[in-house]
Amino acid sequence: MIEIVFFAMFFGVLAYFLYILIRKFVEWERNNRMPRETVRAQLLRKEKHADTAMLPVGADGALMPMDNTTYHLIFLTADGAERKYSVPARNYRNLTEGNVGTLAFQGTRFLDFEAEN
Repeated sequence: MIEIVFFAMFFGVLAYFLYILIRKFVEWERNNRMPRETVRAQLLRKEKHADTAMLPVGADGALMPMDNTTYHLIFLTADGAERKYSVPARNYRNLTEGNVGTLAFQGTRFLDFEAEN
């Protein structure tokens, strides 16, 4: 009985990771087929989400914290649409809320934002 539960959980976790991997690949492929676009936009706000997970290290059961931070920029485009992009930390740090400029993107992929100054 325990073996059945173990295998069910193992294959459930494996199926979940495969689903995530396939979903990310499909999004990547879809973005590659989309045209690169540039629009006038304003950076409305910046969002930062930090998560900490405790990972086991060693045979003694010691735990080590692992931090994972994601950065998002939310833009308001000239046509009134809000667009949210996940960005690297350097883009997050270098931009200021309220900046107006040119947003470059490809599908759901953030490419660049050049602020006017």
